[in-house]
Amino acid sequence: MRRYMNRIINIIGLLMLVALTIYLIIRWKDIPSVIPKHYDFSGNVDSFGKKSAILICPITAWLVYIFITVISFFPQLWNTGVKVTEQNREAVYGIVRNLLSLIKFFIVFTFSYMTVCQVEGYRLPWWFTPVEIVVIIGIIIVYMVKLYKVR
Repeated sequence: MRRYMNRIINIIGLLMLVALTIYLIIRWKDIPSVIPKHYDFSGNVDSFGKKSAILICPITAWLVYIFITVISFFPQLWNTGVKVTEQNREAVYGIVRNLLSLIKFFIVFTFSYMTVCQVEGYRLPWWFTPVEIVVIIGIIIVYMVKLYKVR
């Protein structure tokens, strides 16, 4: 994935967070005082909470987005899993930067989806958690293989 694709993914993630924030502001008065707070593995609501509990996912998504964005500017802090040399530095850092961008986007998407489900009172689909796990592990495996190839 090229640098401009990274930027596009990051911008889409940021726009998703801004849209989620605006959505919550607009819908806040219509949200019931008791909302689904936690879902079991099958997507069924197994805990309810106060309306303010709905803010946990968006705040977490914002914090993750900001944290990963800041970390992406300091590649010397990354544990890449491969030895970084002058010959592979750009490739290794590019691969890890892509990995971080995709993980960040996926986390923002996931938390945004969960927030909308809470606000609208929808239950999560039964396949939601397994797909989340497979996608995250899949992204990590793909990028670890790429790192292994450029070591």
